[in-house]
Amino acid sequence: MRSHLELDLGDLHETRVRFANRAGRQVERDMKPIIAGLREGEHYLDQNAPNGCWTFTGSKGLQVTQSFDDSRIDYTWLYAYPESLGELEVEVWAKPATLAPGESTTLRHALEVQPLLP
Repeated sequence: MRSHLELDLGDLHETRVRFANRAGRQVERDMKPIIAGLREGEHYLDQNAPNGCWTFTGSKGLQVTQSFDDSRIDYTWLYAYPESLGELEVEVWAKPATLAPGESTTLRHALEVQPLLP
């Protein structure tokens, strides 16, 4: 299972992502390598994955934070393809699960949109 968002935060070249990864390091990225990666973008795996949330900002003056239960997440992925759409595609992938008849699973995430403070 995965969560898939398409965010229009303004000019892709001015969009940024920031998060603390599972290794405890602060990560802040612009979109240059993500755009250059075309459809592949960037995957954040293992200790490089966000630790429960990440925040996106852009030229439209918004800050979008996506939160999720890190214990249920396998990896995350960012891409912006084609660039001409002007959208950042954001995916959060749950750990693989095989369900027996009658079983269920849930992938929960929350979005918070706020004005970007100067």
